[in-house]
Amino acid sequence: MKLSDLKVLEVYCDGGSLGNGSENKAYGSYKVIAVDRQGKRTVVKHINKVDLGAGTNNEAEWRMMVMALEYLHALQQKIKGLVPAVIYTDSALVVNQLNGTYRIKKQHLKAYYDKALPLYVDLADVAVTHTSRETSVEFLGH
Repeated sequence: MKLSDLKVLEVYCDGGSLGNGSENKAYGSYKVIAVDRQGKRTVVKHINKVDLGAGTNNEAEWRMMVMALEYLHALQQKIKGLVPAVIYTDSALVVNQLNGTYRIKKQHLKAYYDKALPLYVDLADVAVTHTSRETSVEFLGH
């Protein structure tokens, strides 16, 4: 796919933990899909069920958002062009904290926000939006 044919990058990310304590095993996935002007979709990157060590569900969601933003940032620099992107996550908490709708009450989550925000702001044409759990499962396969 040529860069000139690229319409948008869709990113699906999700994190979770087995249980919801800080000592539980956390995992996450993200997938980047390039969509051209004719609607053809091509998977550019797929990280599936990466082991994130111990953590809560919210920590896992934030870690995957940071990883997805880091990848998008590196990709934008590599292709030397701004391509619109939409990041979909089923974590309403992450979406609303990153977009400034919710304040961050827990310091351990603020550390992830502090990593994500500069990347998010630096990407000129990116939106982070909430999607259903079913959509995450459909696109990430878990």
